[in-house]
Amino acid sequence: MSTVVCIASGPSLTVADCAAVRLSGHLTIAVNNSYLLASFAGVLYAGDRAWWKQYGKDAKALVPECWTASIDAAERFGLHHFEARDFENSGFQAIELAVLKKRATRVVLLGYDMQHTDGKRHWHQDHPAGMGNADAVEQWPQRFADLPYRFTHVDFINCTRQTALTCFRRLPLEKAL
Repeated sequence: MSTVVCIASGPSLTVADCAAVRLSGHLTIAVNNSYLLASFAGVLYAGDRAWWKQYGKDAKALVPECWTASIDAAERFGLHHFEARDFENSGFQAIELAVLKKRATRVVLLGYDMQHTDGKRHWHQDHPAGMGNADAVEQWPQRFADLPYRFTHVDFINCTRQTALTCFRRLPLEKAL
């Protein structure tokens, strides 16, 4: 079984979560700014050009393999292009990348709050003006619901501490790793 851990930027993500993942040795895909807590990640995924323009130089210096859904960003910043199949949410697209490109049969999710936890949008500060800041977060969980039906061969496990995403089974991180 090939396990991939996807670490998104939800506000409940902790340094301890990321340290546990690092110790597990599983391939890790950091989503957007989560590469800062998961600098050990083998893969970084950020779907949009604005993110790569703002953070790409520093991110590429830390993470060896970088992917995007933006053809323009891929060409402009020297990234791998991924033809994402669904909506514009980097966390969702990172899951697709794990299954379709990394051949994961088991995907462990962290930082997929899908809600503003304790009044925060991310574990980090908000992005600068002009970039997305989880403004439509309440619409996201329903968009993820088809993943278990599209990828019936994949065991999805949500280990996010506080989450509104209920379409995947839940386990404590220690058990999932």
